[in-house]
Amino acid sequence: MVHDAMLVEDAAIARIQAGATQPSGLWGQALGNYGEDDGTRGAAETRRTTYGGIGGYDIALLGGLRAGVAGGYTHTKLSIDDRDSSARLRSGHVLAYAGGDYGALRARFGIGYDWGHTDTQRSVAFTGFADQDDARYDGDTLHGFGELGYALPLGGGTVEPFVGGSAYRVHTDGFSEAGGSTALDGARRTDSVQFSDVGLKIGTPVINSVSVHAGVAWQHAFGSVDPEAILSFAGTATSFSVTGASLSRDAAAPTADIAWTPTPKLRVSAGYTGLIGRAGADNGGRLTLGVAF
Repeated sequence: MVHDAMLVEDAAIARIQAGATQPSGLWGQALGNYGEDDGTRGAAETRRTTYGGIGGYDIALLGGLRAGVAGGYTHTKLSIDDRDSSARLRSGHVLAYAGGDYGALRARFGIGYDWGHTDTQRSVAFTGFADQDDARYDGDTLHGFGELGYALPLGGGTVEPFVGGSAYRVHTDGFSEAGGSTALDGARRTDSVQFSDVGLKIGTPVINSVSVHAGVAWQHAFGSVDPEAILSFAGTATSFSVTGASLSRDAAAPTADIAWTPTPKLRVSAGYTGLIGRAGADNGGRLTLGVAF
């Protein structure tokens, strides 16, 4: 759920940067992402595949400020091969964002809310025994982000040192698995995690209406990076905790986009976003169309 919220925030940040020189307009982005979370302390490795779309509308305000709203949908499939198990998360997203350029100062910030439905399929098998357990439950994520940068001219383009932060509060409902003697009940939970980002962004024209934008940041996580579930066997009162694959405490976050602006009111861009840490990695692609009025 945190990874999916990050994808929506990345889309909004990219739009704020792209819209700095454009009037009010609509934009839409198709996205895809592949990620792996390494297994630790008995937690199996998880592989994630995400696809979806985000779109929004923003307006240019006085003083270089830009503000808008966005919404979208993502679908994530998780595979846990070592456990012969899988899950699917279907999420809706809404986000309000704003930002702008004030001389050399760059500001980008926003707040969002995501709601999702999770379906899990879990296999339990050993010599002389096999069971299949399924669960369905809902959850939501409240999250926000902010960035401040200072753009300096360099070779016809700009180089921008920046600092930023983001916070996520994730709530999941309780559930009761349908299955055999290994079926579990799960308690509802609310967890929080925060990240800081320190990095550098560059932007430069290439030829005519084509420009390139790239960046890299060091991301550090605060709070717990180990997801936990409080479980009990169905019909019993004794509970126990299970820890899942961790988020990375520290990670590199590279981005790259190439943009084509054939007219002042049309902008097309293709880009990459990544997250590479000791506990896993994400690699995503995005294609964005913006139309100004």
